[in-house]
Amino acid sequence: MSKKTLFILLFLPFVLAISFFAVSSFLVTRVKGDISNIEWEYKNNEVYSLEEGEVELTAKPILADKQQDVDATLTWDVKNVNEEEPPHARIEVRDGKPYLVFDSIGSVVVTCTNSSGNISKSFNVKIYDGGVVSINTRRLRSQVAIEKNNYYGEYDLNGSDLVAASFYIDVIARPADVMEYITIETSPNIEYNEMTGKVTLTGAGQGYVRYKSTEESYVETEEYSFKIVDDGVNVYNYSDLLECTNRSATGRIVCLQTNLESFANTYNSDGTKKDAITELFGTYNPRTKKYNFANEVYRFTSTYNTEYIDQYNAKNSDKISKDILAGIRVQKDFYGNGYKMNLHNLTYPTGTLATDEYLVALSASDLFRGPLPYILIGTNGIPIVKSYGQDNVGFYVDGNNITVRDAYITNCDYSNILENNDYTGTVMEINGDNVHVVNSHLSSGKTVLRSFSNNNTIIENCLLEKGREFIVKVGSNEYEKIDQTKNIEFEFKGHNEFTYDEFFFGEETDKWNLNRIAGCLIKSSYVTKNEADLNMPDADRLVLARILNSILSDISLVKSNDEPIYKNEITFKDCMFYQSGLFSLGIDTIFNGPYMFDGSPVNSILSMLEDQGIVIPSNVAGINYPSLVHITGKTEFYDYKTIDQVNLSCLIDTTYLNETINTLLNEMAGEDAQPMSIDDFFPVKAIIARRAEAEGYYYESDGQKYINTPYVLYGGGINLSQLDLTGLENSDKLKTGIKLDIYEEVLTKSSIDSGASIYKKGANILKKCVSMAVGFEPFDLATYKDGYLFGESVSLSVLRARANV
Repeated sequence: MSKKTLFILLFLPFVLAISFFAVSSFLVTRVKGDISNIEWEYKNNEVYSLEEGEVELTAKPILADKQQDVDATLTWDVKNVNEEEPPHARIEVRDGKPYLVFDSIGSVVVTCTNSSGNISKSFNVKIYDGGVVSINTRRLRSQVAIEKNNYYGEYDLNGSDLVAASFYIDVIARPADVMEYITIETSPNIEYNEMTGKVTLTGAGQGYVRYKSTEESYVETEEYSFKIVDDGVNVYNYSDLLECTNRSATGRIVCLQTNLESFANTYNSDGTKKDAITELFGTYNPRTKKYNFANEVYRFTSTYNTEYIDQYNAKNSDKISKDILAGIRVQKDFYGNGYKMNLHNLTYPTGTLATDEYLVALSASDLFRGPLPYILIGTNGIPIVKSYGQDNVGFYVDGNNITVRDAYITNCDYSNILENNDYTGTVMEINGDNVHVVNSHLSSGKTVLRSFSNNNTIIENCLLEKGREFIVKVGSNEYEKIDQTKNIEFEFKGHNEFTYDEFFFGEETDKWNLNRIAGCLIKSSYVTKNEADLNMPDADRLVLARILNSILSDISLVKSNDEPIYKNEITFKDCMFYQSGLFSLGIDTIFNGPYMFDGSPVNSILSMLEDQGIVIPSNVAGINYPSLVHITGKTEFYDYKTIDQVNLSCLIDTTYLNETINTLLNEMAGEDAQPMSIDDFFPVKAIIARRAEAEGYYYESDGQKYINTPYVLYGGGINLSQLDLTGLENSDKLKTGIKLDIYEEVLTKSSIDSGASIYKKGANILKKCVSMAVGFEPFDLATYKDGYLFGESVSLSVLRARANV
């Protein structure tokens, strides 16, 4: 038998102890695809004469590179600026073409939206009769902004130097002689040259340029108003952004004035710019066709549990870095003005796999390579199974008392194949107290928002969408370990008290120490030391599992006066969640099974491979301090999926196993080989499917069954986090408190393997050993009742209405 075969065989009993592993050559999970943009030629403010009667509306949906099977339907809408007035215009569709039909003079907002509602652009129209004056900024403002406010910083950058900020406006007058009836007023904190259109900012506060008619009934006039941010700096390109963020020790207040986009969304095929307000995210060398991100990203040490990395590095020469990469580090307030920041050039893998599907793969030069390991089985060179910890991040909010306003941030051009986002990282991570993210649109990453160990985080009136796993992940970095000074007391079959060392390190097979309990729970002669344990009833095993769980997770360590000690608090107010791979909101706690303490019950097998670089976990786990999550207002979850789209492979890297284990099993086991999938040993999908069918959680449409996945408390150890739904409108639409007991499922569904071949024994063991690492606590999740919100679109227009009351 070859060394490689022996290596895999030795791992078979426990190699998936911390994995959510699915054996397949390539996983492909398709979800609904959306367009990436809407292209048109309209300025922010357009004028039309009432006499024109109508105008045809034109727009083009833009697909992301290599995006397929996308619903590119566009719909149009028009609303009065002053909703108390009678309608000034309407949309009519004739022969498939939309027209804006004018009914009376006044101001309206015209909006074009895709079928999902997550891509939407607007422009203003002034309908006049007689005369009109209209103002546009020479540099187009964002037409996807959620706020109507235009924010400018007091300063522009000249290299790294600050200079007084300025911009230009263009004035349209129809007919030209109406200017004879116009006076111009400006705020005291600007200087305005009406001949050139230059506006120079001289102080913070409300600013305006006002064209005022002396005969108001004759001329429709306009005012361009804006807010000048004290100490704010206007960012017009990627270099400006770096000066205010990664290159600044303390950071500067950013007022974004441009889109920062992927290469494909910045340049046409002939190398010309797509438009005047889009710049490239990254420093690109056209000769080498490479970026300079390695010298530009911000690096910081992971704030998550890295104990196993420390243990691994202490015993191996192939060190694992604990660095996390951040594309942009923000330390002061950030005003996005609705402009899009797309970090695709940094985050998205540049290789492809040789398959019939468009599946991306890492290349040697890619910096974003997936999360750090939390636990590793194998070596850094041959990662048999890697459980993920903290991931790289696109937009890192690092500091206290920071507001992010009207930001549109995406880590990549999202693929409707979920697996293509495995390495794209977290879109926004928050590291600080009193952070407020308001009126913003965060999209497209492995995770969209991550907030751990922060006080008073508020996410308000935001669209959070397209997470490969969870859209939002919350938790705490702080945790407590087992008290090594205490005696351990429990009653089971004549045994009731142990010292710490007796329980955790005892080798006696007739005492209920850690190794014996763990081996008994596996329920296999392959690992169980006491043969009598094989015939123990399942009910007794569940009792043992709960006993072991209470020992490994001492809840008294994170309680005060019987109340949890929260180390993380976050509020979601009036937010929309759309399209996750798993759940919209995941509330985390670390694994806490016996494997995480010392490799039990397979530590003796692991020790045979220590000379090959294998590191047995040493007291890595514990119990996290909990999080308090408030879901308030009109927060809604547009997150329906089929059960087949609940794909857990995003949480664990099993690339090496995917490429080897099927071949080895087929070669060695022949007809005894048992094909395995995630549902055999981590049956989340199977339990959800059965419960949804029996208890009516499914919503059926056109013969297909769907389930909504708003949130889950997960981790496997004790999770004392709490969800506060008292301020949530339509909370009655949620079915809460759905418990998924993974351990009970695999325990009672797996058969005793006495007399079976080693391969069948291995398969049965794999079905149970996940809890040996994860722990024995059930997951707690929720879903919507009765198909609430099924088939409905998210609405940026609703967010805009809330933001601009």
